[in-house]
Amino acid sequence: MIRTVFKVGETVTVKLTTQAGTQQRHALASLSGGAIFIEEKSEKAEQPGGVAAQAFTFKFVTPGKVEIQFACYHNNEEVVMEDKLIYFAYIPVEKTAADNINGISTAMGETIHNVDSGIVYLLLHDEFSLEKKKMGIPTWDAYLKVFRNCRFENVPAEIINLIPNMENMSVERIGLFQGKTTGKVYFCTGKKRYYITKPAIFDLVGLDTSKVQSVPDYMIADSFPIDAGLFLP
Repeated sequence: MIRTVFKVGETVTVKLTTQAGTQQRHALASLSGGAIFIEEKSEKAEQPGGVAAQAFTFKFVTPGKVEIQFACYHNNEEVVMEDKLIYFAYIPVEKTAADNINGISTAMGETIHNVDSGIVYLLLHDEFSLEKKKMGIPTWDAYLKVFRNCRFENVPAEIINLIPNMENMSVERIGLFQGKTTGKVYFCTGKKRYYITKPAIFDLVGLDTSKVQSVPDYMIADSFPIDAGLFLP
């Protein structure tokens, strides 16, 4: 998995390649958000027709979303814009690293960050056993559809690995929905819906109340047919 989440102060190096002899080069076309350009280094091809590379290094200086876009050009005339690269930077909450599963959190929905891989998970409880499980957050687009900000508890990989997986968030099918008739609010992903039992859970989990969409109850049930249980207080 390509790392897209970084702490403020960390750097990322983007390595772009071209075939030697084609006179193609890459240049930084745009940079937005809380990152600065540090340096560019070039690597020549080891043999004619081989692969040449350019390495661009950036440093994250403020939290939030960062977009980086490169242009590939040939003879300064033919220019092709590359897809934007999207990263997120955050300021970690200073906490003592957990040394066991129970030391992470007792609050349903703690967002935990694997400090070794950069992967972020939403910590859940199984409704029936109260066992802690983790839901993987695959992309930052998915994260921003339901969460308010970037607040994680850093947890070592050896602890993360002890927590069984529940599922991963769906990249496309994810959201917060409130039934117009019942008034119940659900966190929905994939085909599952999780009932949020108390408003206080929004703050505990970091869910964004402004992103709750009011829809007919039947639409929630039809779109997310699996009742996955409760977000516990």
